[in-house]
Amino acid sequence: MALKTEVILKKKRSNLDCLKIIFSSIILCILFAFVCKAEDIVEDTEKEDHSLFNRVDFSEKRTDKEKEFQTECAKIKAKYMNRLWDAKNLYHLANKKEDISELIILLFKARDLIIPIYKNRQYLDLRNDAKNLLLKIQKKMRNVPPPKEFTLDGMNIVMKLVENVNEKDEVSFYISSEPITAKSFAYYLNRLKEDEDYDKKRLSKFLFKDKSDKWIAIDNSPICNIAYDEAQAFVQWFNKNVPGIYSLPSVTELQKMNIQKNEKMLSWTKEIQIPLLKKDLFNRFGIKMIRIWDPKRKNGNYITEVPSAYYSNLGMWLVAPVKTGKKVRLLKLGVTK
Repeated sequence: MALKTEVILKKKRSNLDCLKIIFSSIILCILFAFVCKAEDIVEDTEKEDHSLFNRVDFSEKRTDKEKEFQTECAKIKAKYMNRLWDAKNLYHLANKKEDISELIILLFKARDLIIPIYKNRQYLDLRNDAKNLLLKIQKKMRNVPPPKEFTLDGMNIVMKLVENVNEKDEVSFYISSEPITAKSFAYYLNRLKEDEDYDKKRLSKFLFKDKSDKWIAIDNSPICNIAYDEAQAFVQWFNKNVPGIYSLPSVTELQKMNIQKNEKMLSWTKEIQIPLLKKDLFNRFGIKMIRIWDPKRKNGNYITEVPSAYYSNLGMWLVAPVKTGKKVRLLKLGVTK
């Protein structure tokens, strides 16, 4: 009996030892988990602190850039304000000028100052002021009268303004002060790559070629003995090499200039017309007819001629629109649109 009791007590002790071991293991596991969790919390806290530091640093950097940008914008705005102020002063100064050339130069200087402000859409208040001033300048420029005359350098051609006298008249225009001269025509021929089409004998009364094969004008008399196509070729070359737009005159334009006073001089015009007395000529022969300015009927009853015709008293004048005179003036003043 005593033996059985001792065996039972030993079993109980061993069970208690096992429970102690198990309990101790559980406590150790709990402690280990707690320690690991604590380390994770510390690590997360450090990361958050580092992230917060980065955010603060980036915010400070962004603030610095914004300050730099605002400072730069303030400088640009101040610069634009000064330019606008200078442009307004130039505009008011231009209004006091009586000399047209000085007025135009001042207006263009003012315009050049405000164009960058008008194109910049960042400062709307300044842009609106620049726009209003630009409109005033443009209106002022439109009201500037064209020059009474202008000279084409090299060609020695003086273009004179024929102004619109009444409502019935056509628009104002420029016309050469005299017929195209032999010197002007020689200047043109010497700049052609090929001039084989021009007969030396036919032009011998006005021009000749020297030893260097260069055309020389005998005097400054009007060039004649040229056909319509040759006159048109001269005008086409003129438009390519001289600033502006030019053409042969119309009969109406010649009438305004009272050209008929020059009884010895006839002129080609830009008008195509079938002869009044023989209207079937074009239908029968297919010949294009060009109207000739012949107020004294030097050529008889006909006022038209075939393009290949030429006479010793048939030359040409040159005309140009008003905008050509304005353009040439701007070029000579050194300002451009």
